[in-house]
Amino acid sequence: MIVGTHSTGFGEVILGLAGGMDARVLPSWPAWRWVVLALAAVLALRVAIFLWHLFIFLWHGKTWERFHETRITPPLRIHLVPAVDTTWTTEPASLALSDQLRGLGFVEVGVFEIPEMPQAKLHGFVHEPTAVAASIYKLKDRVWADMGSYYEDGSSITYSTADVGEKLPRPPAQRAIRFPEMTLAALHQRLVQDRPRGKLRRVSREEFVNLSEGAHAAYQDWMAERGGYTIEELRTLIAAPEKPTAEGLQYLREKVAREALINWWRTQPDVPFPAEELNDCAAIVHEDLSIEQILFMFCRVTGDWGAKEKHIPPGVHSRRGAFEALNEVRKGDLVKFWEKTTPLCADFYCRKQDDEDD
Repeated sequence: MIVGTHSTGFGEVILGLAGGMDARVLPSWPAWRWVVLALAAVLALRVAIFLWHLFIFLWHGKTWERFHETRITPPLRIHLVPAVDTTWTTEPASLALSDQLRGLGFVEVGVFEIPEMPQAKLHGFVHEPTAVAASIYKLKDRVWADMGSYYEDGSSITYSTADVGEKLPRPPAQRAIRFPEMTLAALHQRLVQDRPRGKLRRVSREEFVNLSEGAHAAYQDWMAERGGYTIEELRTLIAAPEKPTAEGLQYLREKVAREALINWWRTQPDVPFPAEELNDCAAIVHEDLSIEQILFMFCRVTGDWGAKEKHIPPGVHSRRGAFEALNEVRKGDLVKFWEKTTPLCADFYCRKQDDEDD
């Protein structure tokens, strides 16, 4: 039997037979069947790409869930309400702190719950002569005390017995220093001696709730403005046994930044619609995203899973510029409906029909 040489045909490439089999074994299909087969192969590739992205998304989603499970992510705003259950205040650790405060002349304000943080409990005290507010906190199995002074310009200083959190970022106007081993008498004395000079706000039982809620709001506004925790801060926050991969950290950063930027949106007075409408169909683009995240975000919002890094023009170097260029090149039909111009700068996109609906 003589087998002649042959050139590789399109059908052979699709079937993976190029150069490996006699062409005579191929079925003698009409051209339209080859076209259908080719289209099916392209569709299968698109589905495979989508499933791969979905797998990565769900895998890193578990990292995000574990991050939330292992620590409380503070809400943008809190409200102190009188507690129904106050039995925790008579437990030895809590009672030891409250007895010290009463011995120093602090007056009890009350025991509070925080509906937005169900696991957090607070026992409030004030010392009007020195303008110091004190709080005993219970969060899960941790109990500690804070003492703080507040100024008319919105700044504050807090001394705490907490033994964690010293590496958390703080706004310059809200100083917080931790002394885990210090007695409350020494803590109070040192705070009054060390605090900066300035016009202090009046501290009273009537003002305690406003001071506490206001301090939390100021911190969360600052966190929202900066876009949440940075990658290095996330690396520090996550305990050693849970250390995620570099990709996992990048995923966490994207989720934290999105959450923070949506909180920032909530604080803006003139936005076109409430934050609750910023669902997954809205793309929030900033410079802390990776190119892979830019591509996935574009594909997810537009449904164009064929978009690739090669579609981003070589002269574009910023992440926000890359997303904008990708939208133009791939005709994504996305509309930039808002822009945050202060760090963390961000662009907010939605599909054109969604923008028209609004």
